[in-house]
Amino acid sequence: MKCRRCKSTNTQKNGKTKGKQRFLCKDCGRTFMGKPPKFSAKAKEKAIQMYLNNVGIRKIGLFLGCSPATVLYWIRQKHSKLKDSPEISAEADIIELDEIYTYCAKKNTAYSRNRRRVAAFTLGEGVLAAGEIYRKVKAVTPNIRHIFTDANSCYDVAFKRFDVSEPHTMTKSQTHLIESANSSIRDNLARFNRKTKRYTKSLHMLIITLELFFNRNLALFNSF
Repeated sequence: MKCRRCKSTNTQKNGKTKGKQRFLCKDCGRTFMGKPPKFSAKAKEKAIQMYLNNVGIRKIGLFLGCSPATVLYWIRQKHSKLKDSPEISAEADIIELDEIYTYCAKKNTAYSRNRRRVAAFTLGEGVLAAGEIYRKVKAVTPNIRHIFTDANSCYDVAFKRFDVSEPHTMTKSQTHLIESANSSIRDNLARFNRKTKRYTKSLHMLIITLELFFNRNLALFNSF
C-alpha cells in the first residue's frame, strides 16, 4: 500500500476503523485508509480551474458531486501552498494603480508594466488604502520610474501625505493595462460579479481568491 502523503511503500497495517483497514506509513508517520480517496487530485485541480473561471462554488459542487464546503476546503488547501515570499524586481518599472469595488470592500491594484502582471493589491478605501498599496508595490518594486492613476483624488492626497517621491500622473490614457486586469477579474471571478448575481461577503475568501487568481499562471503552488 502506497502512502498518500510521501508516496512511500514502507507501510504497515494499523488496525481498523468501522471495519475498514487503516495503514501507517513508517517514513512520514501518516495514517490513512486502504481505499482510494473519493475525489482524485485531478478532480480537485478541475474544481480550482472552474473556480478561477467564473463558476460559483455551488455549481462546482453540483458538477463534481460534492458539497460547497468541500470545494471551499480545496480552495483554502490550494492557497496554503502558495509561496509566501514575494518576487522582488530591481529593474526600473512603471506602475499603474486603479480600484475595483465589491460588496464588502474596495480593492486597490498595482500593475507592473515590466512584469506585465499585478504586482500588489490591498483592500480598503480612501487615503490610507492608497498609501498601503504604494507601500506594498514599493516593497516588491523598489525602483519605480513613474506612477499612473486615474483622477481619483485619494491617490494624489495620499502621495502628498506620505511624501511619495516618484513622479505621479493622473490620466486615464495611461491606465489601460490595469483597467484590463480589473476587467479580467470581473469576467473570471464569480465573487466579483454584481450584487444582483453572485458576490462575496468574506474578506478572507476575497484575499484568498485574488492571490490564487493573480498566481494562476505561475508555478508557485504544488499539486494536491
